[in-house]
Amino acid sequence: MKIRSLLFPCAVLLAGLGCTPAFADNFTFNLTSSLDNASTLISADPTGTPGEFLINAISGTMNGQAISGLLAVGAYPAPLAVNDNLFFFPPAGGALLDLLGVSLQLADGTDVNIYFGQFGIGDPVTYNVISGVDETNHVLSDSSASASDLSTVVTPEPSSLLLLGTGMAGLVAVMRHRFAA
Repeated sequence: MKIRSLLFPCAVLLAGLGCTPAFADNFTFNLTSSLDNASTLISADPTGTPGEFLINAISGTMNGQAISGLLAVGAYPAPLAVNDNLFFFPPAGGALLDLLGVSLQLADGTDVNIYFGQFGIGDPVTYNVISGVDETNHVLSDSSASASDLSTVVTPEPSSLLLLGTGMAGLVAVMRHRFAA
């Protein structure tokens, strides 16, 4: 009887050993220029390529308006600005975004695409912002962008479920032992 009551908790423990916790990275991204300003908090998942992250959430403000959300990959309305929502940290070649950029929506419903826009080899790192119904393109030649990695937040879902399961199994074992006596 004792061996059988230990079998289930051991099986649960062995099943959970192969579980790895998920990681989510959080970054700040600030963009300033004479035309556009953005201060954001980005949550992103590693893509498997070192230093490359796929943005899954964004919040903050742009030009004094709240950012209401992230547009899906490839969802930016303009045919020439297909966003991939990739973020690079540390910056790849000095850029935090690539030529396809990240697309977001402001609280007033305006869709915005922010992308890296270095036009020639040796040109300074610049960022561009396309926004609005008329798809106004601001070349931010005086832009400066900065980012910081806030920390890697461990999200131990499989581990916490394993802990919950073994605790429940222990409670069942104690209750069975009490009722058997």
